[in-house]
Amino acid sequence: MKDNPELAKKLATQILLSILRLDQNYHYENVLFYEQGGKLVDIASPIDHEFSTMFLYPDDKQRNQRRLKSAIRSIKITPYHPEDIFRPLKYEAFGKLAKNIDKIVEQYSETATEFLEKLKVFINDLKQEPIILENHGYLVPFNSNNYQIGHALYKENNPIQARRLQETIPQHTPNLEEMSNEVYKETLLSSKTLETKLEKSLIKKY
Repeated sequence: MKDNPELAKKLATQILLSILRLDQNYHYENVLFYEQGGKLVDIASPIDHEFSTMFLYPDDKQRNQRRLKSAIRSIKITPYHPEDIFRPLKYEAFGKLAKNIDKIVEQYSETATEFLEKLKVFINDLKQEPIILENHGYLVPFNSNNYQIGHALYKENNPIQARRLQETIPQHTPNLEEMSNEVYKETLLSSKTLETKLEKSLIKKY
């Protein structure tokens, strides 16, 4: 990154995007580099978004809100807060988001400024046209704990336990109107929180 500032700026942008979507599983293995002749030449578009906080636990609002509040708090302040009762999966920076943002502003202020300008446009567009999820035939009854079934079957090699879990874990039918409203509110909150943090960091720098 030190030898190629353009790559570093692209990486900084991807980190800011991961913060914007409150990605609970963002880590540097998610960054896909293009290599040519043994040298890194570019970074691919962001991938692996399935752990964005606003889409986690739609069947358990309390769990979703705990994750959301902790993530939002970590954007605002640098120290890890004692009330944060969870640890993210692999994203250890998720207690240091404010510090990451400050570092990006310090080293790549132009990238941060450009990101902030585009973020303001995004927020304005989001307010004008809120998120409305649609059913295109992929929604089925679900439970956020269904992963335990596969874990028991494939990792523990315990088909009896897997069958028991399959029979006892209740399934929920998605309510798209409620989900759309929650995703919209949380996306807007994340966007405005990041906007404020970037503005404060840039003012402090200059």
